[in-house]
Amino acid sequence: MERLEMSYRQLAERTGIPSSVLQRYVTNNTNKMSIDYFEQIANALGVSPLYLMGWTDDEHYTIDKTAPPKDVYTYAEQTHIKKYRSLSPNGQKTVDNMLDNLVALEDSMSEKEKIVPEQSSDGKAM
Repeated sequence: MERLEMSYRQLAERTGIPSSVLQRYVTNNTNKMSIDYFEQIANALGVSPLYLMGWTDDEHYTIDKTAPPKDVYTYAEQTHIKKYRSLSPNGQKTVDNMLDNLVALEDSMSEKEKIVPEQSSDGKAM
């Protein structure tokens, strides 16, 4: 807003969002932000929502909404990434080596060998 020399009142007029709400967003004085409001603010400022979030330095960056998402992770994958990032550099190197070894092992196995037998609740193969 400062870059455009726009007041809260002017932005409120452009977006239809009350200036008090805008001020809370700008000063990080709120825990929640409506996606609709967010897009309205970005449009009024002439920037992309991704730029407004600080996720890109390109003010006009857009996403091709027809393309499938590239980096969509399951909850388990996200949990693994968080755990990996919490490791020391030596711990990360250990995990990297273990993964490399596991991938090499699986690459050398036949498809039949890759099938893991179901286990009962006591951990024994069924």
